[in-house]
Amino acid sequence: MTTLDVIIVGAGLAGLNAARLLEAAGVTDYAVLEGRPRIGGRIHSFEHDLPGHVAGDGGFDLGATWLWPGFQRELAMLVEELGLPVVPQEDNGDTLFERAAHEPIARFAGMAAMPPSFRIAGGMGRLLHAVGASGQAEKIHLQTRVVQIRADADGVVVTSLRNGVPVTWRARSVLLALPPRLAVATLTFDPPLPADAHHAWQSTGTHMAAHAKYLAVYPSNFWQDRGLSGEARSLLGPLGEIHDASSSSHAALFGFFALSAAQRAGIPDEELKHLCRSQLARLFGDAAREPLVDAVQDWSAESFTATPACAAQTSGHGYIPDISPGSTPWAGRLFGAGSEWSPSNPGYLAGAIEASTRAVQAFLSSTHQRARE
Repeated sequence: MTTLDVIIVGAGLAGLNAARLLEAAGVTDYAVLEGRPRIGGRIHSFEHDLPGHVAGDGGFDLGATWLWPGFQRELAMLVEELGLPVVPQEDNGDTLFERAAHEPIARFAGMAAMPPSFRIAGGMGRLLHAVGASGQAEKIHLQTRVVQIRADADGVVVTSLRNGVPVTWRARSVLLALPPRLAVATLTFDPPLPADAHHAWQSTGTHMAAHAKYLAVYPSNFWQDRGLSGEARSLLGPLGEIHDASSSSHAALFGFFALSAAQRAGIPDEELKHLCRSQLARLFGDAAREPLVDAVQDWSAESFTATPACAAQTSGHGYIPDISPGSTPWAGRLFGAGSEWSPSNPGYLAGAIEASTRAVQAFLSSTHQRARE
């Protein structure tokens, strides 16, 4: 059994930022346990090797895409501190709207978003790797799925599965850098969480968990030649909202599916791609029908993001749970660090920074309190 000061469950932005903050506070005896074979959680880059690709240009975002520096100051300061260039979301040109099959597509003068939204040049993967660079790679254990967390007199015992083989860890505390609903659906807590904490976690919506995105990469921004911004809204679908996602080396469009998770589940990815290409051709012209490459990312099908309850959710985040599940054996041993624990930006990248910062501060405070006792 491996013994550590603290275990972080989840290697998304929240988990990696928690590791960064622990390192900065001098706490180096920790491990990050991640069930996926990759870091990132709901940050996921579509990497490509197309002709003309610029080395270091990164990928296209199939998960979290935007930040809003105007009201997400902590995240904006972190991005600046890490030296990551940002680009404004393209809004130059007209916006399209299709309401019904028998009506012509409407065209409106584009309006700048307020507050303006930005993307990180090269994709959010760059933020992920810049935050994770402060920690040591050997402390991140991929394909290590946590299945149980048990509290005892000395702290916590965490049981994980790695390639089907149980691996046990002991620590003083656990930082849960994953959605609360996912935690209660996939982890066993011994003793069980208090009823009110269990209900709150189960009732907390997981941002993006019901959604899916489509991405199409092209050799040129042909929509701009027509005075279009690449933005569109549609009541016909399958995409309900479409935006420009171009990088410095390739043009791209991406959209959010208007189809529900249940509807998408009955349609193969290749058919979904065909439907999306047909829709983009309706909106932007025949050139949109033949992307260099395209991709579908359905977050409702991601077992490390969504539960069946998530797939059925509509909007909103529900409860914002307390950072710790009360004065039980879990007090001082279990802290919520995932984005949904953020009071200000639950579910967003800024929320991942805020929630993980609060969790690390609470852990350090409890550690100092125990040291004085």
